[in-house]
Amino acid sequence: MEIELLKRLVSIRSPFGEEGDISRFIASFLEERGFKVETLPVDGFGEDVIAYLSGRKTTVVLNGHMDTVNPSPGWTRNPWGELDGDRFYGLGSADMKAGLAALMSAFIELAELPKRERPEVIFTAVSDEEGYSRGTWELIKSGKLDAADLVLVAEPTNERLMLGARGRFVIRVEALGRKAHAARPHLGINAIEELGRFLGSLWRIRLRRHRKLGSGSYCTLHIEGSADGLSVPDRLPP
Repeated sequence: MEIELLKRLVSIRSPFGEEGDISRFIASFLEERGFKVETLPVDGFGEDVIAYLSGRKTTVVLNGHMDTVNPSPGWTRNPWGELDGDRFYGLGSADMKAGLAALMSAFIELAELPKRERPEVIFTAVSDEEGYSRGTWELIKSGKLDAADLVLVAEPTNERLMLGARGRFVIRVEALGRKAHAARPHLGINAIEELGRFLGSLWRIRLRRHRKLGSGSYCTLHIEGSADGLSVPDRLPP
């Protein structure tokens, strides 16, 4: 089941912000097998999918994300799925449609156990993990996971169980300069160049290190700004 599910999931284009098709597929797939399924709206993104399996005592959440990044140039394999021997190629096949397929298969297999031999299980497929985790935030805010004792996230971890992961935060920096005619740039302060100097110094950041989670990291995600006509730009972003 896992391989066929993986093929189907990878064949469905689902960059973050366009998870509607894969969300509907997962919901229908589980409903057809008799599970109670809910969907949770995520503004501007595909709906989260939530399915329930009753059991005893412990409540276990199975969590995976449906979205991928957009395909980049240079693919030499079919980005929508290609099996070559024991290797499968495709956009999102590792991160994390293989994990999602494994969770869906495990959820179905758990349903075959007697109710007294299995925990309460909540399957969740979320959107926008590759962006700002809006799907996960909506799921947390909904209160549907308040009773959870354990959450298993099937992200690729080199086949090792990880007990945590580094968090993240996003910083927005605004550069302020002084406007002048571009023919006399020495009379102004160029906000673009000042921001460039700032970005060029990021390597000096002293990153904290955790004994289990490793060293922190940073990544510049976006930069924009422009001049007002033939003038030294004095503000980024404008």
